[in-house]
Amino acid sequence: MIKKQELFNKMWTGLEAQGWEQALNEDQQCRYLTYSGARCAVGHCLSNPDPEFEGGVTRLILAFPEVKEELGIEVPGVFGFLVDAQETHDVSTSGDRLKLDFEALARRHDLVVPE
Repeated sequence: MIKKQELFNKMWTGLEAQGWEQALNEDQQCRYLTYSGARCAVGHCLSNPDPEFEGGVTRLILAFPEVKEELGIEVPGVFGFLVDAQETHDVSTSGDRLKLDFEALARRHDLVVPE
């Protein structure tokens, strides 16, 4: 069973590995996966995100029901956490800000930032 901490760890390590760069397309719209290989926070939790797909977590699970299990949507609190993580990623204004915002996300959800 997927837990919020596991999802957060994937997000943190993935975003850190890409230099806290947001996953934006050529129109500066967030994507789960860009053609350059950058992923958004939730995109780091998906094994095979579609670079053509855009939209929120609700739209994601409606379009690709198979990701429900991969993301642990049925676990209480996970859906709300994923929405919060996606919003945190999408509204951040810079790499430094994104890291700070994800530290705050961890505090809001009683999670530990990976070392």
